[in-house]
Parts: sequence; C-alpha cells; structure tokens
Amino acid sequence: MALIKSFRDVPPGGWRYVQPETAVRFDSDTFEGLVAQIVPHRKYKNLAPENTNLDVQRQICAGLDTTWCEPEPGETHVPVADLTARLTTGMALSLGRAVVASLAEVAAGKAPFCPPEEAQARASVCRGCPFNKPSSLCSCSAVYKTIEATIPAGRKHPGISVCMACGCSLQAKVNLPLNVVLSGNSPDTVFPPWCWQRPGSPLQGSSASDTTP
Repeated sequence: MALIKSFRDVPPGGWRYVQPETAVRFDSDTFEGLVAQIVPHRKYKNLAPENTNLDVQRQICAGLDTTWCEPEPGETHVPVADLTARLTTGMALSLGRAVVASLAEVAAGKAPFCPPEEAQARASVCRGCPFNKPSSLCSCSAVYKTIEATIPAGRKHPGISVCMACGCSLQAKVNLPLNVVLSGNSPDTVFPPWCWQRPGSPLQGSSASDTTP
C-alpha cells in the first residue's frame, strides 16, 4: 500500500473516498475536509474512526502512481489502472466474450452460477469499492447493458456496474464460478488490495461450482 506524498496538491480525481461497509461516497476540496466528513459517518455506523486518515490515504493511493504517493515501509506500490478510460468498443467486446459465453452455458443449463451467498459477498465488496464505475460513464455502455440483460433479475445486485481495473461487467463477474472469473482475468491486471479477485482473498476459499442457475 502507499500514502499521500503531499496534501497541498489535489490528486487526479480529487479528494474522494468510499466507505466500504456502507458504500457511501464522500468528496471534498481538501484532505482534511474529506476526513472530517467520514469520521462522523463511521461513528454513526459503529465503525472505528481511529484509522480514518490512514484508510483514506490508502484508498486514494490505490489508483495513483509514485508521482502522488509513496510506498509504505517495506512495501512496493503498483497502482490500479483505470482500463475503462481507454476502452474501445472492440476491447469491451473482447473482454466480454468469455463472460457472454459462460452466461450462455448457464442459461442453457450446462453450467452453474456460483452460490447466491457467494455472489452477495462479492457484490458487497464491489459496491464499496472506488473502482466500481457506472456503465453510463463508460464509452462502451451499450456493451455492458447487453451483457447485463442476459443475467436473470433475481441474480442482479444493486449498486454495482463496471470494474475499472479489468473493464468487465461486475453484474456478470459476481455471479460466475470462480474458476471462470480467474481464467478470464489478464495476468497484467492489477486489482486493489481489498478485491475478492486478488490471490489470497478470503472469498476465494469457497467452492463456486455446486449451484444450479
């Protein structure tokens, strides 16, 4: 993880933070103002406020390079890149091809979704992630809408849309078996430390292949 180098300069994207447990988003003109908004919210939700300053820095720095942030002692820092910022329709179609094929197999009864509770746990992580981006803000929003249209209504989760890190539909990814998700990820993709798709995530310890659609 990494920490802010200077609080005098506004980083790309501004001073913004998403509280993971509640998915509430905050923004301010200053770092101090941002922290001042988050602390009362944490107290109200019975979330420990003591590490707010550190948590905010780490989340912001997850998407910034060493121009703005410096690695914490003993750690290296590889920031998450916003793939959706340079995504073309062709790229979006390519990224979504494996997902669409997997969803088609599920619809035909040839493959299962992951267990509902596992999908819900994944969606909770994505909902509180700053790299969860509305498809309406992506240049290839029509591609994502087409993919999401193939997912049954009972399997859709509110508040999640597109992953900026990998450029994929989160509505699809949270529902698919883990082996399908991981096999479709590029080895070059950098996910944030809290992501359920990162190796070693606690959410990768459960089976994703024993549930029918």
